[in-house]
Amino acid sequence: MPLVRYLIDDRVVAVPGPCRCGSSFRRIRLLDGRIEDAVVLPGGRRVYFGAFWLAAATVPGVAELAVRQDEQGAITVSTVLDRDGGRSFEEVAAGVRACLRDQLDLALPMDVVQVDRIELTPGGKARLVTSAYRPAGEVRS
Repeated sequence: MPLVRYLIDDRVVAVPGPCRCGSSFRRIRLLDGRIEDAVVLPGGRRVYFGAFWLAAATVPGVAELAVRQDEQGAITVSTVLDRDGGRSFEEVAAGVRACLRDQLDLALPMDVVQVDRIELTPGGKARLVTSAYRPAGEVRS
């Protein structure tokens, strides 16, 4: 059953053509994740989950990561090491920083910290990117 007017703030684009499953509903493709799942840079640029996912997927030694931005705008990347990766935390942290610098075309001020696990929400899901930062003048609904 389709959910009508169910707002989850996912960033999507329409995909033309019918679905292989035979559904007559419009198709969509997820772009970067939810609007709220982004960090905000000082100039107002938003960095969505996709940029951070690339670091998690391509940097050797990363098993999982989560990104948190506090009220002042400070960014912390919590990293769970791949225990079989054979890389030190310092090597992994340098790789995460380099990947994000290349992906975003800027040196993002952030702390990369090692954690044993990524905390789950009460619903059992991981919020991988969260931000409490609101630049001056930004209004959120």
